[in-house]
Amino acid sequence: MRKVCKHGSALLGRMIWLGMGLQVLLGFIWLLSNIGAEHSFGVDWSNGGPVNRAFMHWGALYGWVIRLVMQVAQWVPIPYYSIVYCLQLLAAFGSGWFLLKKITNWGPHGCVCGTLAMLSVPMALQSHLALAPYSFVASIVLVHWAFAIELWKQKGWCIHKLVSMYLFWLLEILLLPEYLWFGAVPLLFVAFISLWNNRGKLRKKALTGVVLLGSILCIWIVGNGWQQGEDGCLNLRQMLAAKSNWSNLYELSGAWSYEVQQQFDGGLLRAACGNSEVFYEGFFDKMEQLPYKQQKDYLNQMIDVAWKLNGKRVVLEMAFDGMGYLMPAIIVSEQLDGKGFASLTGINYWYFIQNSTGLSSLYMGWYCIWAWLSLVLAIFMKGLEQLGTERAVKYVAGYGCVKVLLPLTFMAIACACFYTLSRIGVYDYKILSWWTVIWCLGTLLVAEKKKEE
Repeated sequence: MRKVCKHGSALLGRMIWLGMGLQVLLGFIWLLSNIGAEHSFGVDWSNGGPVNRAFMHWGALYGWVIRLVMQVAQWVPIPYYSIVYCLQLLAAFGSGWFLLKKITNWGPHGCVCGTLAMLSVPMALQSHLALAPYSFVASIVLVHWAFAIELWKQKGWCIHKLVSMYLFWLLEILLLPEYLWFGAVPLLFVAFISLWNNRGKLRKKALTGVVLLGSILCIWIVGNGWQQGEDGCLNLRQMLAAKSNWSNLYELSGAWSYEVQQQFDGGLLRAACGNSEVFYEGFFDKMEQLPYKQQKDYLNQMIDVAWKLNGKRVVLEMAFDGMGYLMPAIIVSEQLDGKGFASLTGINYWYFIQNSTGLSSLYMGWYCIWAWLSLVLAIFMKGLEQLGTERAVKYVAGYGCVKVLLPLTFMAIACACFYTLSRIGVYDYKILSWWTVIWCLGTLLVAEKKKEE
């Protein structure tokens, strides 16, 4: 029985790597078909970069990179966007390899194969071949967490690694300002773990306290500077009102008080339904012209009416968006079948297939199946491996993998909650491309073969 289990485990391991190999092959062909095409997603970089949209708050760093590459591209016979793609691919490969070196005992061959598997996830690969900051953010997040895991493992502080974590945190903020909070997660996580591990050691505990307080102080100072003059409570009300009203604003407006209805034109309300840009640029611009107290009262009334009359739909829309960020393989396949709510998946998929329709649809379809199938096979493989072990195993299968990936899971959930609440009708699977990479990494770690003692 043990031999059967061991052979079954080995067979499943080969199947997993063969499936990953097919994913890498499809990804490589797709990359060759698309690296010479400009994927700007409606952003005109020749005229200064992204427009000021409510859902596109990008930092300054990516614009600087694009402008620098444009200057370099004048001297070489290569389009500027192809140079940007190459830089993003190099960063993605380097960050994946670096993370695997820190959390596994794989040799160079294993790290290269694992990195290629992570790089070839279609949602991530499309981000690497797009003129948007999400690729660089994904690479920086992986390196950031690699330093955090290394500090966690050594149970002490190394000043150059700590400084590196702060620098990568700064890069995340300069690319996407919301990573002021998300990028602080690794720092706070390591600080809390160190406080727990060194609770009886006064000197290390004091140093950890300084790091923890310093991180919180940085968040507070930068956050105040970034949101200076803004009202957090009013912003939260606007966020909730947008999320609960936008898809059928006109129908809900019939239940508002007469005073509120008189403030808005019916044509504007109809145009704002299902159109996030009109909602923000028309409806909310009109709202912001009102006195503060009126804004607050009107927003509260809109939220109450929406939850009373439309609560089930609001919950379904929020759940669908949240699952999309955390489980893109499921949600994207549903959207491609015509199900779900409004999002950016249509434009994303159009860019994805425009240069190789048949191959691209096969590639995306294979991943949407393989993302789940490979994880199930890896868990089953680990179970067979435990049954095939001659002596009792003292640890739960995959426990080391769970320890490493659980903090990243919490970070992904925080990101998904933020983007779900702060965006309406613009679910975009590129935003959390680093999480699709971690999903693939989790499968590889679960499937990792335990060495014989």
